[in-house]
Amino acid sequence: MRRSHLIVALTLGAAGAAVRLRGAAPDGRELRIFLNERVAGPRGQRDGVGPDNKNARARRRARQHLRAQKKEQRRLQEPDPEDDEYYHDDDFRYEDTVEDAREAFIFFVVVACFVCCCCGSCAARRLARRNYPHGRELRRPLLDDTDAEVALGSSGEDWPCPVCRHANPPSRSCCDVCRLSRKDALSRKDAYENEARRANGLEAKKEPASPSLANFFSRSTDDEEAPVVLTPLQKRAARRHRWRRAVEDDGIVWRGDDSSPASVVLELRKDNAVIVEAAGATADLVGEGSLGHEYASRTKSEDLERASGLPFREKYLWFERELDSIRSAPGDGYARLDVRRDRLLEDSVQQLLALEPKHLRRWMRVQFSDEPGIDVGGLEREWFSLACGAILDQDVGVFAGASDGGLKFDPSASLPPDLGGHPRSRELYEFFGRFIGKALLERVPLDARLAAPIYAQLLGRVVAFEDLRCLDEDLAKNLRWLLDQKDVSELGLDFSVSIARRCPFGHGASSSEEFVAASQDVVIRELIENGRDTPVTNENVQDYVRLLWRHHACANDAAWHLARGLYAVLPPDLLSVFDAYELELLLCGAEDVDVDDWEKHTEYAGEYRRRGSNHPVVKWWWRAVRSLEPQDRAKLLQFCTGSARVPSFGFRALQRNDGRFQRFCVQSLPRTAPRFPRAHTCFNRVDLPLYASYAELAAGLRVVLAMEATGFTMD
Repeated sequence: MRRSHLIVALTLGAAGAAVRLRGAAPDGRELRIFLNERVAGPRGQRDGVGPDNKNARARRRARQHLRAQKKEQRRLQEPDPEDDEYYHDDDFRYEDTVEDAREAFIFFVVVACFVCCCCGSCAARRLARRNYPHGRELRRPLLDDTDAEVALGSSGEDWPCPVCRHANPPSRSCCDVCRLSRKDALSRKDAYENEARRANGLEAKKEPASPSLANFFSRSTDDEEAPVVLTPLQKRAARRHRWRRAVEDDGIVWRGDDSSPASVVLELRKDNAVIVEAAGATADLVGEGSLGHEYASRTKSEDLERASGLPFREKYLWFERELDSIRSAPGDGYARLDVRRDRLLEDSVQQLLALEPKHLRRWMRVQFSDEPGIDVGGLEREWFSLACGAILDQDVGVFAGASDGGLKFDPSASLPPDLGGHPRSRELYEFFGRFIGKALLERVPLDARLAAPIYAQLLGRVVAFEDLRCLDEDLAKNLRWLLDQKDVSELGLDFSVSIARRCPFGHGASSSEEFVAASQDVVIRELIENGRDTPVTNENVQDYVRLLWRHHACANDAAWHLARGLYAVLPPDLLSVFDAYELELLLCGAEDVDVDDWEKHTEYAGEYRRRGSNHPVVKWWWRAVRSLEPQDRAKLLQFCTGSARVPSFGFRALQRNDGRFQRFCVQSLPRTAPRFPRAHTCFNRVDLPLYASYAELAAGLRVVLAMEATGFTMD
């Protein structure tokens, strides 16, 4: 007999035995109740089987029968005969069962659909990851909206320079202003502070007789014996706080410890520039009758005074907020430049000077003719780099090399056009002023190392005789030597200066009240009236030296037009909180490419994200970058970001064209991609293939460096 038939037979037999034990059952319902209660009893007592005697079983059956009768009576007394609250689980209605089945079916259908959707989504993601492994990276936002204070870190991490008192970021190995190494600044702090005081004409402090134990062990015997000698740059940087602004009855003027006539200020007036003595000269760039009066901002003088005394990091953050406040909203439109690469400088000068002053503070977009590139920051940075190199090229004829490695105004460019001067010098100087103003507004560092006196003249600051060494060190030495001579009348000098014609324009022979054409190649400028007929003697040698160094240090006409272009973009009172060295650092950024800082502030994407800098290909990449020469590192940076310069606060301060911070990113390419790195300068990102060896990566990098690092395609 099959097992199912046996189970049915046993069940029917148990039901018959229960009927016989109970006696007379009222009806079928009572039988079901009796069976349910009997079967649901304790284990070992079902169907009367157990250790109890016959009397106990009889009493139990009687109690069960009595409870069943009471329940039946209560059921019959209820008003609703259809109420099934009394019924047990086996007493059900067909309609309720169908409804429950329908609800269960709907529930299972919903669950099945949800499971199918999850499985389909997982399959689609796996398929997309297999076909293109960077699908997740495409959905990841590439632009970082980090706040400036968070991105640049706190000022408590900076280390101060004992010579120039500039607070340098912790990643710097030397001072950004005076180039003093961090090791010397920390190990011989007191000695350098004393030399800085001597450079300012102050008495040196006494060094402690018993140095600390830490300093004792950190110094070597050679360092203890070697005297501290400041470089010319460090001496000039140590004197940058010598003059200060003072509020007096006549307005804001310059006051300092040095009241000698060897310090002057180039006052930028509304129509021209005038050289005046530094002591008591006006220090208000936006005063009545000044060039910057019509370009003044709405910033209160109290806020400007407070910002002037802040450390450079805090001053930089204040300046960033002010730039955001004066910039036009994106809804106002863009200042668009459409330039040709073969006529880059001509198109840039024409279009930038054609913009109205109110349009100069708009967001800028650059488009190179006949190129499909779309500007999201990379094209603009490339334009800044190319246009800066074009205007500063000495063959253009408006700038010349200076002794400190920077650039100065070419004296021949400011000559009258008919005497060999540059016919478009004023136009080019004003263009360059607008150019550096837009670079500051767009946060693009430039390779525009001008001599420090030029920055000082733009800011209306004091220019000292020592600053002449930046422009012409030989001339500065000769003038010092001249002052030490006992008899200068035998030298045959007069109150005039010769200017060589270097511009290939206007070789005329005409003369003017100030300039005289001595020959086809030389023009004579008289320092005083009838200067060529006034010899230099021991009585007037001081006046001769003063006039001669002022002629070389302060270029009135060139500086005035350069400042006019700069003020049209940025209010001069906002710039006045910086000194010449800080403005150069703000405009040009860091001088060297620090690979350690570059690696520290780099993000990774694609296959490189999980392991980061520990990935073998990433390790090979940084190894190859460290092996490059400084000029090749700058070229690689140009290839990756569109600019060969690093911001003043390092790679942590890389930005996009709207001022938001965007760190450098290394993303992987599949093995089937071309075996050369690919750059996205708009996003400060480089796509690095998954190379199989270091030699393969180095070969690909050499190919990239051998190519031109400019030009855009849609790839």
